Amino acid sequence: MGDKIEGHKIDEVTTFNLFKKVMNKLVKGYPLWVYFGIFETYFKENTEKLLKVLNNDGLIEKKFNEKENREEYRLTGRGITLISSTTQLEYAEETHKFNRWIIYLTISLVTIGTTQLILAYLQEPIFSLESFLEAWKILHFLT
Repeated sequence: MGDKIEGHKIDEVTTFNLFKKVMNKLVKGYPLWVYFGIFETYFKENTEKLLKVLNNDGLIEKKFNEKENREEYRLTGRGITLISSTTQLEYAEETHKFNRWIIYLTISLVTIGTTQLILAYLQEPIFSLESFLEAWKILHFLT
């Protein structure tokens, strides 16, 4: 089907990011517009393989326009569903990053606040051992 990629090189594959970009462009004209040349522009030598896979998977409809002698395609409902899912996945990833930053910020602020309290106490203790013993004697005397 496609090229074989070794597992450690998976991050080098950018086809899906490019594919999402193209599909997002196709979404803008759904359902009325018919496109041509978009996949050819972005994927150059792999265009035929890609269009065949997308057509077989039901993500696009391919038609040959005999009048203008070109292949045209439009997005299908399954294509819209795929793009919607990838968009939701991107939002989830961004939200996850945001949540991590909020957690790091919270931990940092709690650490800074605790350090500040400790340093303030060391400068001028509110409660010393002598005052504790004195209070204990008074309490013991009252009972």
